[in-house]
Amino acid sequence: MQSTSCLRFKLILSLLILPTLSQCVSVDSLQNAEPNKVYAGTRAHIALQCAHGVCIDAPFSFVLDTVLLPVTIPWTAVNYCQDPATAEIR
Repeated sequence: MQSTSCLRFKLILSLLILPTLSQCVSVDSLQNAEPNKVYAGTRAHIALQCAHGVCIDAPFSFVLDTVLLPVTIPWTAVNYCQDPATAEIR
């Protein structure tokens, strides 16, 4: 029988490795040409509707999108200010 600390270590390690098994949609969405970067990874998960196993990454993308809000909100504002044609509501 394994000790509790060993099981806890394996659980934590599994939880840390799990997000790396699928490609992070939040990071990928920051590199695309879409001007609206706010919660882009989460919106991509909704658009994909859990295809290709992305449901596993969805909670991690939501957390990362939330952490990135101080960056993505100004980035989106600058994108819309530079190109007024993209300022229409989508």
